[in-house]
Amino acid sequence: MITERPMSTAQVATALGVSRATILTMARNEAKPLPSIRIGSHYRFFWSDVIKYFGIPDDKLVTSIPQPNSVKESNDE
Repeated sequence: MITERPMSTAQVATALGVSRATILTMARNEAKPLPSIRIGSHYRFFWSDVIKYFGIPDDKLVTSIPQPNSVKESNDE
C-alpha cells in the first residue's frame, strides 16, 4: 500500500532548486531516468524515489517538502 503522495514536476523542481525542464529532461533520460509515473501527459514522482536517485543522505534532507497545492502547476507535459 502506498502511503506517500505523488509529487508534480513543479514540486520536485522546487524542492531540489532546479527548473521544471531539468526534472522533465531527467525523467525522460533513457540511460538513467528519474523514477516517475506517467499519467497522461503528466509526470508524478515519489519523494523517496527522488532521494534514492540522487543518493541524498538523511542528514542533508529538509524537514518539509512542497505540499500539493503550494506550488502553482502548469502543464507538466
